[in-house]
Amino acid sequence: MKSSLFVLFFLFKSVLLDLQNKNLTDLTFVENLVHLNDSHIDISNNMISLIHINMSVVFSNWTDLHNLILDNNCIQVLKPNSFTTLVSLKDLSFQQNKIVFIHTGAFNGLKKLILLSLEGNNLVNLKKGMFDGLDNLENLFLSQNHIEWIEDGVFSPLGSLTYLHMNKNKIRTLWPGTLSGLVNLNMLDLSKNSIHHISSQVFFNLKKITNLDLAGNNLVNLTFGMLIGLDRLQYLFLNNNKIKVIRPNALASLKKLNYIDLSSNHLRSVNFLCSTNINFTFQIFKCDQQFEYFYEQEDIGCGKKSEIKKTCKK
Repeated sequence: MKSSLFVLFFLFKSVLLDLQNKNLTDLTFVENLVHLNDSHIDISNNMISLIHINMSVVFSNWTDLHNLILDNNCIQVLKPNSFTTLVSLKDLSFQQNKIVFIHTGAFNGLKKLILLSLEGNNLVNLKKGMFDGLDNLENLFLSQNHIEWIEDGVFSPLGSLTYLHMNKNKIRTLWPGTLSGLVNLNMLDLSKNSIHHISSQVFFNLKKITNLDLAGNNLVNLTFGMLIGLDRLQYLFLNNNKIKVIRPNALASLKKLNYIDLSSNHLRSVNFLCSTNINFTFQIFKCDQQFEYFYEQEDIGCGKKSEIKKTCKK
């Protein structure tokens, strides 16, 4: 059966070459495939464990390949210059492999890549240089790894990135340089990590973010400066943390906020509403029964009782 894969002729300009579940152990056979433009290759659910150093030679005839899917294999390392001949590649997926390390230059030559998925691997550290060459990348999926540490500047080459998914990892702290370079980022998902500390000005240069998900972390306090720089933020998810206190002016910089979810926390007061310029009357404010308790029991002293009543939705 495997020999039948070595010479394939396609009759259509755009076609999916489905090589799923073929018990393949390497990619060297790809060099002998005959194809037309705009091809898509799905090599998922095999037993490929190594991306050889000479993969650029293997893919030398595939300069028009647009999509390469290598999900559910056993790949552990991505070596330098592995895909340099795939100059037209737009989507590259390594979901559910065993990747622990990405060498600097692994993605060299992929100037047209728009989507990269590394979801469900074994990455622990994100080191500077691992995303070099991805100048036009727009979507990066790093969910369901074991990421604990992010080196300053690791995202600096990703000036075109608009969506970054890092949910379901083990991140504990966000430092000032953690997200540097993501000047066009629109959506950031950091939910279901172990984040307990966010340094001041982490988001300072992320002027285009409209959606920030920090749900399911270990945040206890929100302080002034923690969310500064999020001038265009519209949706903020802070549910399922351990938040007890939101300090005065912690939300003051979020002028465009339309939705905030603070449900399933341990808030002791809604006094933070008094010190913010946000008009919650025109916004959805999701919270718990405890806010109804605060409304009935606590005089927050800033004339916002009626606003809470209108906007606090169970």
